[in-house]
Amino acid sequence: MYLQKGGVKLSVLSRKGKEAVVAMLGPGEFFGEGSLAGQPLRLGNATTTTRSSVLVIEKTQMAKVLHEQHALSDRFLAHMLARNVRIEKDLIDQLFNSSEKRLARALLLLARFGTEDKPRRVVPKISQETLSEMVGTTRARVNFFMNKFKRLGFIEYDGDLDAGIQIKMGSTLTTASNSAVVVNNGSQSCNVFWQVGSSATLGTDTALSGNILALTSITLTTGARTAGRTLARNGAVTMDTNSVEASTCAPAPPPPCPAITLSPSTLPNGTVGVAYTQTLLGSGGTAPYSFGVTAGALPAGLTLTAAGVLTGTPTTSGTSTFTVRGTDANRCVAEISFTAITLTPVPTLAGWAMIMLMGLLALAGFSALRRQGV
Repeated sequence: MYLQKGGVKLSVLSRKGKEAVVAMLGPGEFFGEGSLAGQPLRLGNATTTTRSSVLVIEKTQMAKVLHEQHALSDRFLAHMLARNVRIEKDLIDQLFNSSEKRLARALLLLARFGTEDKPRRVVPKISQETLSEMVGTTRARVNFFMNKFKRLGFIEYDGDLDAGIQIKMGSTLTTASNSAVVVNNGSQSCNVFWQVGSSATLGTDTALSGNILALTSITLTTGARTAGRTLARNGAVTMDTNSVEASTCAPAPPPPCPAITLSPSTLPNGTVGVAYTQTLLGSGGTAPYSFGVTAGALPAGLTLTAAGVLTGTPTTSGTSTFTVRGTDANRCVAEISFTAITLTPVPTLAGWAMIMLMGLLALAGFSALRRQGV
């Protein structure tokens, strides 16, 4: 596959559900090339990070053009060598560099710094979760280093990534019994960080939203619960019948659906015993579209395929009312109602019967003329 525009994230998922980002691809890069080497099963997933255009090339066709078109062959070879060098650097980076240095390198790679392309001053929108999967660390560490880079003037952004909130406590954090600390106005617990200069103590049956990052220690008394991690740098985390949930940020809401139009607006009449075919189409959304009947019933003898082809041979005359839903690639939907009319066929005579009828009429006419003496 060849990425013409947009961005693609290559990732792998462990059996325990942990995801790691292998690469972030930009326009002009290939992926899925393992099939050319006989790879029977893909090792990871490819996910678009923005609106993208991908050219899919069949394996046999790709092998053919690599042999016939030397310019493409040279470009593909250069891509594979560059990918191999990148993988070696990633391995060295993972083995010998700290998470802070790995994050800095990831940001430079996203900005295409050091490549033949002109470096981008604005890095494509990317979440802290994805950055942590690229670097191999936690969201809390990514958030800490991003704020550090911002204070040092290395990067600029409006607030914390993903609307993160960092609350600094000079010494201790202590909550009363049966207290509740919640987030609102669209914030999420996964993006709230309580940075405590000493120790944190949550009172009995306290409910706290956010991640606690304490320098010394954390004590959760009986029944205290958090919607976030509890991390102590130098001391212990003491617990007593508690609930600690490592909250996960909800994904960004999808863009609003466009107005989708289904056509045709009416169906041509069918006839009992006569083959019928009509294709339904969708427009205004993102192809491909899938279709299905959500209410009513199709005329007897007809079926509707997922591709929107209404086909078959009507078996019963009458009127049928039904509703069809069309769904585009982004799961945006539209519905349309149809009233289908199936007619009874008009009786017709076969060719041989028509000839006999004409002969009988001619004979009857000849007999009538003879009786009149003509």
